[in-house]
Amino acid sequence: MSSKSTVARLSVGGDHFEILVDPDLALAYRLGKKKDISKILAVDEIFTDSKKGLRAPSDKIASKLGTKDVLKAATIILEKGELLLTSEQRRALTEEKKKQIVVAITKSCTDARTGLPIPATRVEQALAQVGVKIDPFKSGEEQAKAIIQEIKRVLPLKVQTSEIEVKAPKQIAQKVHAMCNALGEILAEKVLQDDSVRMNVSVPIVSKAAFLEKLDKEFGQQVQANVLK
Repeated sequence: MSSKSTVARLSVGGDHFEILVDPDLALAYRLGKKKDISKILAVDEIFTDSKKGLRAPSDKIASKLGTKDVLKAATIILEKGELLLTSEQRRALTEEKKKQIVVAITKSCTDARTGLPIPATRVEQALAQVGVKIDPFKSGEEQAKAIIQEIKRVLPLKVQTSEIEVKAPKQIAQKVHAMCNALGEILAEKVLQDDSVRMNVSVPIVSKAAFLEKLDKEFGQQVQANVLK
C-alpha cells in the first residue's frame, strides 16, 4: 500500500460516505482492472468526513448502502461514487483522453469548406482555443459529439454519421431518450402499438461502437438497436 491515499466519496439521499484508498489501485479498479477491495483500502473504515476522522454510523451505512459489511460498502462507494484523482493521475488521464478525442474527430470529420481530412494539429489547436473540458473517465468516443459541437465555433467541420434505430419499452424510454440525446442526435421518434418507443439516432461514425456498448451496458436486452447505415 502506498504511503499516500486519496478519497472516494458517494452521497446517497443526503448522507455522505467516504473511504480512503490507494490512488493507483483505486484508479486501476475504476478503469476495469478489478482488484481485491481489501488491498485498495488504506483504512478499513467508512467515514462521513475522512479529513476529520468522522466514522459513518453502521446503521446509516446499512440503510443507505444496503449492507453493514465494510468491504461491500466500500465497493459500492468506489464503483458508484467519485474518485478524487491525484494531479499526476488527472494530467495523464486527461492527456490520454485528449489523444482519443483528436483521433475520433479526425476519423469522423472533414473540412466543411474543402471536404478534405482535418489534420490532428488543427483539431488540437481548436481544442485549446475553445478551452474544452475533458472528462478523464469517459472515452474519447463518448465525448466526441459534445466536443465537435464546441469546436465547430472555430473550425468548420462536416461530421460523418451513422444512423441507428433504437427500440425501448415504455418503462425506460425516457432514460434511453436522454442517453441517445446525450451521445447523438434523435432524428425521429415514434410510440408503437405496444407502447414501446422507437428512435432513429444519428451518432458520429467513430462513436458508433461506444454508443452501442453504452446502450448494452446500461439497458442490456431491454433495448434493441439496429444499425441502419
